[in-house]
This record gives sequence, C-alpha cells and structure tokens, in this order.
Amino acid sequence: MKRLIYTITLLIISLPVIGQNYSTLDEKTGIWSQTSIWTNSNISGSFANATSTISEKNSNTEIRGTITHLGHIALSGNGAILKIASGDTLFIYGDLSVDGKSKLFVESNAVLVVTGNMEVEGNSVSNNNGLILVVQDLKVSGNTTFTNNSVIYSESTSGNQTVNGHKPLSDLENEHPDLWNTFISVQPIELLSFTGTLQANSIQLDWVTAWEENFDFFTIERASHDLQFKAIGTLKGSGNTIAEMAYSFADKNPLEGQAFYRLKATDFDGSFEYHKIISVHFEGLSSNTTSVYPNPVSYHSLKVATSEASVSEVRILDLSGHILYSQTAQTGINEISLPQNIKPGAYLLIVSGSQGKQHQQKIMVL
Repeated sequence: MKRLIYTITLLIISLPVIGQNYSTLDEKTGIWSQTSIWTNSNISGSFANATSTISEKNSNTEIRGTITHLGHIALSGNGAILKIASGDTLFIYGDLSVDGKSKLFVESNAVLVVTGNMEVEGNSVSNNNGLILVVQDLKVSGNTTFTNNSVIYSESTSGNQTVNGHKPLSDLENEHPDLWNTFISVQPIELLSFTGTLQANSIQLDWVTAWEENFDFFTIERASHDLQFKAIGTLKGSGNTIAEMAYSFADKNPLEGQAFYRLKATDFDGSFEYHKIISVHFEGLSSNTTSVYPNPVSYHSLKVATSEASVSEVRILDLSGHILYSQTAQTGINEISLPQNIKPGAYLLIVSGSQGKQHQQKIMVL
C-alpha cells in the first residue's frame, strides 16, 4: 500500500485566487527585511532562497498578487506584521515561524501555503476568512489564538494550544481539490535526499530514496533563473523496494552561473510527481582569455597563455577522465612539459582558477 506524502510544484500553481504569479526570483519584488509591499508592479528589491527574516521594528510587509518565496521566512521583529491581502497568495517553499511580538494576517479569500512546518508562539493570527495550508506540522504555543473564522489545514499539530478552525489534511481533498491535487498526492517514491556537487567540469547530482512502489524512472530536469525546466537525462528506478536506493547523475555540460535541478518521478501507470529543487553555481573561464599552442603538439612541450587574474593549476586528462599531468600555474605564459610516455591521441587540458572557474580545451598529441 502506498504511503501518503506531499508533492511540491513550484512557482506556477493553480490556486483559486486573484493575481499574477511572481516569485522571489523575479524583479517584481519587495524587500522582506523592511517595510515593503510585494506586488505585481515593478519594485526593485532583493530575494533570499535561504531564510528571509522580517525583523524591522513595527514593519508591515504586505503580499499583493501571488508571490512564491524559495526558502524559510522568520517573522521576528518587535511589532512586525506580515499581511496577505484579500484574494492574494503567499507560497512559502520552506518553514514559517512567527514569534511572540509579531503578527500574521490572512485576509478574506487570501491563501497562505507553507510546504514545511509553521510555528507560532505567543501571539494572535488573524485569519479573516482566508485559508492556511501547512503541509507538515503546525506548532502553536504560548498565548497564541487564531481568530476570525480561521480555516487551517495541516498534517499534524503540536504545542500547548488548541487551534481554532483547524482541520486535518484529509479534509482538503473534498473541500479544496485544487490545493489537494497541487500539494498532496500518493507518490511512487519517498525521497530522502537530493544534492548537487561541483566537479572539475561537471555537476554531480546524488539522491537517495527510502522506498519505491510501482516506480518506473526518474527524469532529471534543469533550469536557469527563468525556472523553465527542461529534461537533461533519465534514470531507471528500482520498481518495488523497501530498501534505501542511491542514484547518481552527472551533468557534463553545466550552465554557467546559477542552475536549478529537480527530479520528476514517473510511475508504471504514467503518473508523475516533482520533487525537491536544488541549485548549484558553476562558472567557467571564458574561452577567449586562455590559449594553448602549438596544438596539435608534436614535441613534449607546449605553452598555455592566460589573462585570467587568478589561475591556480593546469591539468591534462585522458578522455576517460584520468589525470596524467598537473602543475601549479600563474597568470601569463606557462610552459608545460608533457609526460615522456604520453601516447599520440586526443587529451583534455584544464586550466583552473582559484575561485572555481575553469577553462578546458582539447589538445592533440602527434
């Protein structure tokens, strides 16, 4: 029997609310840490994909439109207020915490979705006919009260206070099927971890599943800052297993700069779900700043000239990735003595910068 856990679909979500879809990656933003309005109009600002802390004393941060925040939000200012305007939506990809000196308002027909945990301590939450969905645990403690026709769904509750208007997550399927279909589903797998690691000239993706049932395959998807994901590969699943399974995939042609990766899990019946999004930063040396000559090389020496400000190492690899030669390098001209036993053929020369930048070029040895 499959286990019921949650699915997250980022950014473009179908919700019964008014407004356009914007995220903390868009330029149409406010500033979380100060008094501001997050809105559909063009307001310059900053975003955070870790934890945004609303901490300015007596600040009033207001959501107008549909805003997606990639990361946690901590409402911790003395008298700070977070308000979701009537008919609008705040989607938090992470946790939400509200301390005892802050206030949260969810206005009429507004929607607050927290995909992680929500913790409120010692204050009131005014939910004026809005809707709060907490996909994981809702913890309420201190003198916290939920007022004004609260409607709150969560997987579980904890803390020492009763939550007025609370409903179990199972009620969501009949009362708000659109939210149920977006965030809650029966999945073919449970994902324990998903990480990305910067390698010499690739991005290594690793993930682990806790169990799999009637599971067919993974699709690995990648996107730049526009978050328009495209498939870059697939991996076959294990079908049915209750054991932990580890998977790896190498993105051998990574995007320069910040790239986002996510996993799409497809069942044998064709149904699928999206899982956790991660980001990895990769920056290569531009090809016009480094040159190698002569190439092809018929002797056992060649020169590498680079104008990069910080260069640390030159390496030569065979096409299977084995390192045949390495030496420290510097800006300017570096003379390379090839190994005496190197065979004729194609090799890869990599110039590495001290800040993780790389330039790679194929060389021919005659």
